[in-house]
This record gives sequence, C-alpha cells and structure tokens, in this order.
Amino acid sequence: MNTDFRALAACVPVLLISIATSLGWAQTEVENGLIRTLYFDSSCSLFVSSMDEQHGASSLSKINNRFDDYQLFDGLTYPLITTQTTNGREVRFNLEAVEFNVQLDPEIFKRY
Repeated sequence: MNTDFRALAACVPVLLISIATSLGWAQTEVENGLIRTLYFDSSCSLFVSSMDEQHGASSLSKINNRFDDYQLFDGLTYPLITTQTTNGREVRFNLEAVEFNVQLDPEIFKRY
C-alpha cells in the first residue's frame, strides 16, 4: 500500500480543530478475551486514539491513548502529543523533536 504523506499532512489541521467528525475503527481480541479498539480519522487515515482493556491488580482497567498535533518529519507524519488516560488518571507525553538514524554513544548503555 502506497501512502501519500502530503495528503495526510493536508488533513492535519482538520484533525486538530476537532477530533475527526467521522471515525473509522477496528477492534481485535488481544489476549484472554481482552479487546483493543483502534480509531482512525476516516478522512485521512491518521491514527487518532486507541482503547485497551487490561487486567489490573484488582480489576479490569480501560486505557485510552489519544494522539494529537501531527507534524511531518522527513516525509513521515508523527503525533507530537500522546495523552494516556487510565482509571481517570491522565499522563501526557510531548515530543519536542523527531530525528532519524542518530548515532548514539555506547557509553549511555553501560551499567555501573
């Protein structure tokens, strides 16, 4: 499947104004009957959010991941903001930059 990323980038402002007026979705059983639901903006196929069921220590939890502020990096579209909500608690991850093929110093992986 060939994806025209310029076309995806063109629909990003629509996604940012409102979380898609029409969402496509796919649902699958991941393990032990637990369900994962993926939501896509059907106008441009961007991944908008996911909902996962997960066994917690004492009950079943629902984990919602929302992806926002898509930007283009080297021809690929990435969400700069990921918001994860679990049992009413929200954690937000903000990317400041996306770099590809960066050389890493092996020293950062050494254990002391």
